[in-house]
Amino acid sequence: MASGRRRRRSPLRRQRALWASYNWWSTNKGADKQGQYAGVPYDGNDPANYDLYFPPHMPGPEPWAEQGNESDAWKREWFLRAQDLIDQHQPDLYYEDGPIPFGRWGRSLVAHYYNQSLRWHNDKLDVVYTAKRRSECVTGACTLDLERGVADDIEPYPFQTDTCLGDWHYKRVITYKRPKTVIDLLVDVVSRNGNLLLNVPLPASGMPDDEELKIVDAITAWMKVNSEAIYATRPWKVFGEGPGIAKTPPGGGLNGTPEHFNENQRHDLTGADIRFTTKEGVLYAFAMGHNSRETRIASLAPGRGLEARKVARVELLGSSEPLRWTQNADGLLIASPQRWPNEHAVAFKIQSA
Repeated sequence: MASGRRRRRSPLRRQRALWASYNWWSTNKGADKQGQYAGVPYDGNDPANYDLYFPPHMPGPEPWAEQGNESDAWKREWFLRAQDLIDQHQPDLYYEDGPIPFGRWGRSLVAHYYNQSLRWHNDKLDVVYTAKRRSECVTGACTLDLERGVADDIEPYPFQTDTCLGDWHYKRVITYKRPKTVIDLLVDVVSRNGNLLLNVPLPASGMPDDEELKIVDAITAWMKVNSEAIYATRPWKVFGEGPGIAKTPPGGGLNGTPEHFNENQRHDLTGADIRFTTKEGVLYAFAMGHNSRETRIASLAPGRGLEARKVARVELLGSSEPLRWTQNADGLLIASPQRWPNEHAVAFKIQSA
């Protein structure tokens, strides 16, 4: 799911397991501490297997991050493998599960990817490289990826949130996100200049389970009604209003970006929460729940100074029912229809004179 940047080929997700495997796999130099194979060296100790398990080296303290102990030989090997993968598959999206790794080696790979895009697309840069360190992304080197998180405000450059229905890998006993949770997250992310990448973990059969299919079906039904206010849109002057706009508490975070993993701090958004998108001069205002009497959009009060033009027309996506509305010092007040077109968030299409 995204805010409309549709691609011609399937995106390629690069897992951290490649560049981090140097430290991830350090256990292969050990042995079982108990049982019938206690003390028997693992296969990684055999020099004949070093091409698979790496030569012996001191492991870093944190296997999930670059440690600085990686050999130049491994950095070069990583670069050549990644370069070959890019050249063979010409991905539209290259996902780096962390910061750009290995200094000049990583920067050289990003440069190679962008240069190849110019070759593939007649001198047009038409690919996306995502990474998770804000300081690298604000320079334009890559697109910021917020794992399981939402930016605090409208980002000056497009970003991506990646999350999962449950865990990143399939588990038989797990509680999935509800359709409303995903839809709330999607609208919130798009209103702040982001895309949402949603992972649906698959069992060994390759087919989502029944519960996952129900969730995907519910999201699909919602998108059928509201996609106009999602695809190819851009942020408005503010991303939203209402009680659910609190910023991420300071501290924590990943790679200097505290918004990582802040989705667990979120609560269900309600009809009092409004999120905005815009496209071709049209403003879309999502009410993140169904209001029994009316929806109030305070940001469209003339005195707020956010919109100089008067509202001329208000429609509800997915509904042919005429709406009753007024615009005054309290904002734009929209009487609730007799019937809502879908569950969860609803999108008002607002056109100005």
